[in-house]
Amino acid sequence: MWCLVLFSFLLVTSVSGANKADFIIVGGGLSGLVIANRLSVDYKVLVLEAGGPSLRDTGGDDYVINAGHFDEHGRFIRETPWTRYDVPSYFISAYSPVIGTTWNITGANVGKLIGGSSAHNAMVWVRGIKTDFDGWDLDGWDWDNMLYYYKKSETFNLTAGDTVNHGYSGPMNIRGPPYNFPEDESFLQSCSNAGYTRVLDYNLPFKDGVCAPLQFNIKNGRRFSAVNGYYLPIKDRCNLKVRLHSTVTKILIDGANRAYGVTYKDRNGRTRTVTANKEVILTAGTLNTPKLLLLSGIGAASELQKFNIPIVSNLPGVGQNVRNHPLLPLFIENKNRLGLLAVDSALPELNWASTGEGPFSSPGFSVTAFVKSDPSEPHHDVSIIFGPSDAFQALPNLKVMTFILTMSRPSHTGNITIISNNPDDGPVLHFQSIDTITEQKLAKAIRITRNIISLPPFSNFVGEQILPSADLTTDAQLEEYARNFGIRHDHWFGSCKMGKTSDPLAVVDTELRVFGVDNLRIADASIIPSAISDYVQATQTAIAEKAADIILGSYS
Repeated sequence: MWCLVLFSFLLVTSVSGANKADFIIVGGGLSGLVIANRLSVDYKVLVLEAGGPSLRDTGGDDYVINAGHFDEHGRFIRETPWTRYDVPSYFISAYSPVIGTTWNITGANVGKLIGGSSAHNAMVWVRGIKTDFDGWDLDGWDWDNMLYYYKKSETFNLTAGDTVNHGYSGPMNIRGPPYNFPEDESFLQSCSNAGYTRVLDYNLPFKDGVCAPLQFNIKNGRRFSAVNGYYLPIKDRCNLKVRLHSTVTKILIDGANRAYGVTYKDRNGRTRTVTANKEVILTAGTLNTPKLLLLSGIGAASELQKFNIPIVSNLPGVGQNVRNHPLLPLFIENKNRLGLLAVDSALPELNWASTGEGPFSSPGFSVTAFVKSDPSEPHHDVSIIFGPSDAFQALPNLKVMTFILTMSRPSHTGNITIISNNPDDGPVLHFQSIDTITEQKLAKAIRITRNIISLPPFSNFVGEQILPSADLTTDAQLEEYARNFGIRHDHWFGSCKMGKTSDPLAVVDTELRVFGVDNLRIADASIIPSAISDYVQATQTAIAEKAADIILGSYS
C-alpha cells in the first residue's frame, strides 16, 4: 500500500506544476496496457487514457454476447445492447465527414475506455501468416521474430505441448469455441466435402484451404481483454499509474527535437502537463495517433502549414496508408431453427450464470474457413466465418444464418488528417471500404460459400438465399452486391507505417522511433506497414510485446 501512496505523491497534479514519470504512454488500449505491464516492472510509468474504466475492472460484467431472457415462443429477448456497443467509442457520433462509398464514421467503433477496442471487439484470435511479415523486409520483424511474441502473449488452451507454435504461460487466455451450435459441425463437414482440410489449430505459419473451430480470447464465459490479461494482475504495482478521462492534446518537443512530455485535458477540462524522464510512447490507435502527431508539428509540411502549426518533422506519411479489412455478409434462411439462442428451455441462462458455459458464453459464431478466391492466389485471401443467426440483426423475425466474408489482405488504402489546429476538432478520414479488386474477389468468395453450403450435411439447414438472392449469379450481379453491401471491420491499422529511411511514407524506424524526433515512439497498430491477414488483435498484441522489449533493450 505504501508504494501506491508514494507514486501517487510523485504524480500529484497541480495546475502550475509538472508531473514526472520515466515513460508516458498515451492511450490505455490494448497496446498501451501491454507496454505498461512490461515497462513498469523496472520503471515508473504513467498511462493517459481518454476514456473511462471498462466494465470488467469496475466489478461489472463485460459480457461476451448479451443478457436477456427467453419468451414463451423460445425467442431470445435482449435486455442489454450487444457487447460491442456497451462501451463508449470514438467517432460514434460522426465527429467529421468521411469520403468513400457505403461508409459512415458513425460505425468506426474505436473503443474509448481502458482496454480500448479489446473491450468490445469480437474476441477472434487470428494471427497473420508468415509471408505477411517476411514481406515487410524489415530487420527484426520477420515471421520468426513475430512468432516469438505471439507465443509470449498467449496461454494456449487448444493443444498441449506444441511449444514450437504456441505459448502456454502468457497473459492472454486463448481457447476454442466456448459453445458449439448444432450447425457448426455440419459446416466443417461440408467444408471437408468441398476439398478443404479440417484442422484443430489454424494459427500456424500458413492456413491455406483449411477449415477449423475459431479461437477466442475468452475465459470462464466472459471476454478476456487486455484489461484482464495485462492490467488487472498488476494494477496495484507501485511503478504504474493510470489516469482515466485524460485526453492528450499535444506532444511537448524542445528545440533539439526531443520529446519531453505531453499536455492533456483532465475530466474537468483543465489543461495539465506531464513530463517524461525517458520517452513518450504513443499507443492512441490508428485513427488518433496521426491526429496527435499532426497537432504536435509532425507530418506533411503542406498540411501543417495550412493550420499554422510549426513544423517539427516533415513526415508526409503521417495519416497515410490507412487500412481495414473489407467485410461482406451473406444471409441464408435457416430451415431448422429460429435465431441464435432459440432453444427448448431457459436452461442456458442458468448454465451461463453458474458455469460460464452454454450459448450465452459464445459471441455467436464458432467456425471458419480460409480459402483462395482463385486457385492462382499464392495463399488464402478470404476468410469465411459462419454464424447460425442474423449476426447483424438486419433481418428481424426471419430464420436467418450469416456468413461473414472477409478480404484477408486489403490492397487499397485511405488517409486521415486534421481540419484545424484545435485538438477538440475530430480528424477527417478518407476511406473507401470496397474497391474494384475487392468486389471481384468477394464475388468469387460468394460462389465458394454457395458451393460449400450446397453439400451435405450442411445443405440440410439451407433454405432460401435471402441476400444475395439465388437469382444473382453473374459476375456483374455478384460484384454489384459486394459493392452495395460490403462494409469493413473495426480493424484500423497502418496510418503511421514502419519503414526504412528510403521509404517516403515511413513514420517510424524498426525500433519504432519517430523519424526526426528523439525520445518519441509509436507502438500501436498504426505502425503496420502493409496488409496483415484477416484480423488484427493478435498481431497488435505481439507488436506491443516486441515494442516493450525494444524499449527495455534501449536502457539495459
